[in-house]
Amino acid sequence: MRYILKDYQADASTKLVKHLSDFADNYRRNGTVGAVGLAAITGAGKTVIAASVIEAILKGTGDEPADPSAVFLWVSDSEDLNEQSRWRIMQASSELDALTENITTSFREPKLRRGRVYFLNVQKLGKNSTLARQRYRVADPQQQMLGSMPAPDSGEVDLWRVIGNTIDDPDTTVYLIIDEAHRGMSSTKKASEERSTIVQTLMKGAPATALAEATPAMPIVLGISATIKRFNDVIAQSPGRVAVSVEVDPYKVQASGLVKDTITLHIPTEDGVYEEILLRSGTKSLMQFDHAWGGYVASQPDEKPVDPLMVVQVPNKVTDLQIEQYMSIIMDTWPALGVGAFAHVLGDKRSIPALGVLVDYVEPERIQDTREIRVVFAKEAISTGWDCPRAEVMVSFRPAKDLVHITQLLGRMLRTPLARSIDGNDFLNSTLCILPYFDRSNAVAVANKVAYGGTSFDESDPTTEKLRRVLINPVDLHPIEGEVADRVWECFESLPTDAVPKGTSNPIRLLQELAYELGVDGIVEDPKKTAFKSLCLALDYQYADNEDLVKDVEHDIWNLEAEYLQFRLGIANENSKTKVRSAEHGEEVTYRADANVVREAAKKAGRTFSPELVTKYVSYRKQQDASGRDLVEVFQEAQVRIAALARVEKTRDAVLGKATEIIHQWQEQFRVEMKILPETRLAKYEEIFEKTDVPTRMVLRKPANAQAETMMSQVDSFGKTVGEPVAIPLFEGHVLVDERNLYPAILNDLENTVVETEMARQESVAWLRNRSSGAGSFTIGYRNAVGDWSSLHPDFLFFSEVGGAVRASIVDPHSHHLADALPKLHGLVRFYEIDPGAWWRVEALTDLGQGDIRGIDLTKQTVRDAIRNAQSAEELYRDEGLSFKYAT
Repeated sequence: MRYILKDYQADASTKLVKHLSDFADNYRRNGTVGAVGLAAITGAGKTVIAASVIEAILKGTGDEPADPSAVFLWVSDSEDLNEQSRWRIMQASSELDALTENITTSFREPKLRRGRVYFLNVQKLGKNSTLARQRYRVADPQQQMLGSMPAPDSGEVDLWRVIGNTIDDPDTTVYLIIDEAHRGMSSTKKASEERSTIVQTLMKGAPATALAEATPAMPIVLGISATIKRFNDVIAQSPGRVAVSVEVDPYKVQASGLVKDTITLHIPTEDGVYEEILLRSGTKSLMQFDHAWGGYVASQPDEKPVDPLMVVQVPNKVTDLQIEQYMSIIMDTWPALGVGAFAHVLGDKRSIPALGVLVDYVEPERIQDTREIRVVFAKEAISTGWDCPRAEVMVSFRPAKDLVHITQLLGRMLRTPLARSIDGNDFLNSTLCILPYFDRSNAVAVANKVAYGGTSFDESDPTTEKLRRVLINPVDLHPIEGEVADRVWECFESLPTDAVPKGTSNPIRLLQELAYELGVDGIVEDPKKTAFKSLCLALDYQYADNEDLVKDVEHDIWNLEAEYLQFRLGIANENSKTKVRSAEHGEEVTYRADANVVREAAKKAGRTFSPELVTKYVSYRKQQDASGRDLVEVFQEAQVRIAALARVEKTRDAVLGKATEIIHQWQEQFRVEMKILPETRLAKYEEIFEKTDVPTRMVLRKPANAQAETMMSQVDSFGKTVGEPVAIPLFEGHVLVDERNLYPAILNDLENTVVETEMARQESVAWLRNRSSGAGSFTIGYRNAVGDWSSLHPDFLFFSEVGGAVRASIVDPHSHHLADALPKLHGLVRFYEIDPGAWWRVEALTDLGQGDIRGIDLTKQTVRDAIRNAQSAEELYRDEGLSFKYAT
């Protein structure tokens, strides 16, 4: 893979490969057919996951061998969507560059070829396709005349038969991949009936007709969708097909930095015609994004440029004149934008005359890399499968009733341009959607759908808690300034925060990544050499310490034991002509492994450790050998040794543990050097440390800006918007403020009490409402009830003048009855004890009812010890010897 997969992507890929490989084995043994559903929200990188799966099956992995019989048929209902998927797969995997092929009307092969990935839109299997007319002749007598026509209209090629031939080939295993699987599983609308029938027939098989043979059921099916329920429902109705699902955790996707933290919706606050005003506003926002990205990229060494893009979603019956008028408004607002900056993805694909030039059609998949394009005109066709992370602004002239297409397109604009979030920069972590024809109730409907990860109003949302913020007409916030503010920010930037593990990776590969980055930044001289030397010594130590175990495995690798069997043919019984074979034991023989066997064993060790470590260790053993033996013998002996070390669980785990030990050692040793790096370089280390087995101590960074709403909708008990929006309360003293030095925030009663109490203290100078997630939020790692690492985001930081210095305090109100209350207290204890000098006060609060707000002071050893031994959080707060009365 050209990309380093995020942990959730790698995990999903591993599970999918295991399921698909098992299904392939079962199919080849007994004909059992299987299906796997992959469910992942928009922005998760479903196509990248699929590319990893295809590469793993065709080329093999450390856990699963390659399947030389495999051929993939990738199916969707759109030729454009297929081309976009094929483009992304080739970008993701160098192994698949030359193995992909679109099935076009010129296709003339009798079977699909093994080792390839074919892309097919279902229309080519339909009644009007020249590639499928044989199957439909009997059903449509008007097509009888086609037999006298030249190919392809004669139906010389029956694509259904081609697929059938491929499935029938005993040396071939067909994997069917259904992209946007939910779209081929519904038959409720007439327009989707044929598509649904074709997709389901592909899965279940097609009966024979007078002129066409039957098509067997697909051996293995992989359905990919953000909402996999329809696919699973259809599979459940398929007799004899075994089915499993792999679901990607939406919260892990959001935490990965691949998708935006914030979506901003701008809508008119009064009735009127606002097309021109809001198109100019969108263009000004595009200019702001251009300026902000330019400044950020310039401040980060070696960062690739970002050229923000605006999508103008036009009405279905848009005219050339309207396109010209839109262009005129945009260019008048941003004169530096030339006519060459415009393109379209409208359905007729013709060039549109406007302002004396032609606005050309550009394939959607090519927009991202065509940097001179800054404005794209689109309808709804771009809303499915499109991937353009630099799309930052959308102005939609769709009517308010058209919620679906707007929501779908907005879902395509969630990718972050640099595949990571920007710490402390709400503006660059957001995408803007301007809706001239929407009122607040329509906008709230779109906002709620997108906030919970949904893209379809016909499907339930993937999550029950919000994944991201959706702000309607927010205000911009900036950091406070002045002498006291400078001291507050100095204190803030000295505070620790955790990079919480998001799933562990192979420690040796992780160590290699860390060594590479330390070398790039010049923090360590030749860190890879240092790392590999330590690992080679660890391998030697494990060999010496477990010599008997390892030698037994070496013997197994060197020696292949076999047995000759003699067979006798006979008749099953007097009344049967069936021949049977009976086997008798013969001579047992042992073969000595040749170079190919040894090489394959070492290759497998490379999958367990890393290919580079295997190479380094073999070279190291050759250098250590002073026996004068033949170099080939020494070379193969070293290959067998590391292969055996990788197979013995005790030695394998010890070597992987050594790699983890070095990572933790370098984390602590070079923490200060990493802290002062530019953000783009520090992000590299954070990404590595998030794949380790424990939280890594990082530092907070001063935010550049923020955004916040000033109005909130009123809702009834059913969640329906009612009445007029009301103003959000404003607070003084916050570290991020609007132009009036105020901060808008929605706080509950306990949170209000905390802010009032803390800011009334004589020593208090400022406060921060911490984000509940996202880039730049203050984070503490804790182990949840099942032992996995999770993230705690304390509600508040307060800053106080203490002894002539600004000191920070954590004050975190939390309901004591929640299941995570005690685990989060354990996390606070662990976090505080690593660096107690960083904090003045660390207090956890709860409301026991009837105004009885109790707190516990985690700076006290007795309190921390009590937390370790407690059975519940409530017992700690009710113990008056441990807790204190916070406020009335």
